[in-house]
Amino acid sequence: MQYDPASLLKRGRERYLELAGMMGSHMTAGSSLELGCGDGMVSGQLRERGWQATAIDNSTALFDERARKAGVTFHEMDASRLGFDDCSFDLVFCYNTFEHFDKPDVVLAEIHRVLRPGGLLVAVFNPIYASPYGLHAYYSISVPYCQFLFEPAVLDRYCRENNKEPINYGMLNEWTPTMFRELWSSFRDRFEVLRYREQVDCSGLPLVWTYPSCFKGKTASFDDLYVSGMECFFRKKG
Repeated sequence: MQYDPASLLKRGRERYLELAGMMGSHMTAGSSLELGCGDGMVSGQLRERGWQATAIDNSTALFDERARKAGVTFHEMDASRLGFDDCSFDLVFCYNTFEHFDKPDVVLAEIHRVLRPGGLLVAVFNPIYASPYGLHAYYSISVPYCQFLFEPAVLDRYCRENNKEPINYGMLNEWTPTMFRELWSSFRDRFEVLRYREQVDCSGLPLVWTYPSCFKGKTASFDDLYVSGMECFFRKKG
């Protein structure tokens, strides 16, 4: 992933188009909240199209001044403790954040609280921890399932000896697809599912067949190892 200004703008536009494509006829300008916004360029695209766009992250480090100039309101904030009134937003969305939240269940409850009745949630995220590249260490370790095949000390030594970026193990919540499915199911009385799709990555499965002992007991279901991401489009009931 590139982080130069042109790449950030391009990615913001692409994600906006993905968001619009997923929402279809529901894509009517209103008030939006982006969680874990990073550079905030997706919210910037919404703002340019008439949305009242708010974005949060736990750090201002990546927020792009172009999003602020477009009119995005930014807050440094924990997604599990949203500082907004009940029923404040028509849309809450996030890209590649649910695999990082310490307590996804608490975050989902907060999303439900700040959405207006009939409000929309779009959550797109990958790779999930148990999938081939779920450790998010692909710039340092190219081996699929390295989180199961090697001890952290081995990975850390490899990074040091090869001048690779250190692995941040604490950035992931280690939830599996099974755990996320159970979370969505627990909210079925509060959210209507408008669209749901799971992304699959089978590229590392030969390693599972070759070294089965490394994966024993790591997940509740075999498909936890190859379901790499989720695309969720929910509507608040009520």
